[in-house]
Amino acid sequence: MPGWLPSLFRRAGATALTDRRGECVYAGCPHYRKCFIERAERAGREADLVIANHALVMVNAARGRPDAPTRILFDEGHHLFDAADSTFAAALTGQEAIEMRRWIVGPEGKSRGRRRGLAARLLDVCSYDDQGAEALDAAVEAARALPSDGWLGRLAEGAPFGPVEALLHEVRGTVYARSKAQEAGYGLETELAEPDAALIAAATAALESLEALAKPLAALVRRLEAILENAPDWLDSQARARVEGAITGLTWRRETLSAWIGLLGRVGGVADPDFVDWLAIDRVEGREYDIGLHRHWLDPTRPLARAVLEPAHGVLVTSATLRGPKAGRAPRHGPGRCTCRQRSAISRRRARSTMGRNRKCSSSPTSRAATSPGWRGPMQG
Repeated sequence: MPGWLPSLFRRAGATALTDRRGECVYAGCPHYRKCFIERAERAGREADLVIANHALVMVNAARGRPDAPTRILFDEGHHLFDAADSTFAAALTGQEAIEMRRWIVGPEGKSRGRRRGLAARLLDVCSYDDQGAEALDAAVEAARALPSDGWLGRLAEGAPFGPVEALLHEVRGTVYARSKAQEAGYGLETELAEPDAALIAAATAALESLEALAKPLAALVRRLEAILENAPDWLDSQARARVEGAITGLTWRRETLSAWIGLLGRVGGVADPDFVDWLAIDRVEGREYDIGLHRHWLDPTRPLARAVLEPAHGVLVTSATLRGPKAGRAPRHGPGRCTCRQRSAISRRRARSTMGRNRKCSSSPTSRAATSPGWRGPMQG
């Protein structure tokens, strides 16, 4: 959109034009046909050349979209590692959990907005399918165990509600107990190592609640797929598009739940050498706005190679600044302590150095090695 358009709205009012947390109902919206975002997406499926940022390309590839590009050119390749690290990370935080609840349950109490819950989107469809209606009701009921509005205040008062809020309460206590800079005002982090018994017990209870939510969501996806396979007479084109959109959204949320369950299963157990896990309290000037557990790949190029590079017919990465260290000089990571995010960043810098030593990327399309269909690059290792 033009840069002057947001200035016509109140402060931060331009965010109302975007769908950041699953508010879009796709074909169920009366503006679906003329929405400029949907029109651009439909045009992109048929275009010979699509220009997008790194994150969008990786998200589409990671979610297994059938129209994902098969020939990719990543410019500014030195940003590729950070984009992969963000795309393939997992974060079980209060903000993420409450958004999951809102997507399934819908607006509660006096909350207003365009957001519609899963029941409102699929009520007419599930009214023709008893098993689908039962799975939908079970999913909505299980989602009520996730944090709700006012969760930060309840955690500060020591009165969490539900197993996930209880877990976040223990995370908060652990981070503050290990921190030596509580009054500094910035965010706090600590490793997910040697958790106490209270944190392990809270993680076990939260794990069971997430598994209880994942089961009805899986059953609902199976019922919706069965409706599409054996289409009844009432399933018109708009209802089909709404069901397909619901299946896609449910699949994304199930993947998120699986990542959360895997993260909680590690609490109190053996650390996975492929990941960096930590606990964090996000703050601004001493004010808390999010609390949770984080998991990042130690080497984010591994999921990048599996999800993006392997299915592609050809990939070219170009950068004017991506190069290895000078001869005879070791990479300078420096001694001393570092935060959990910095440890993940160090692995990315090592991957950059390895990639630069193995191949100096060129923007020239005449490079036979880089443009051959079978080329995967050093990031696949």
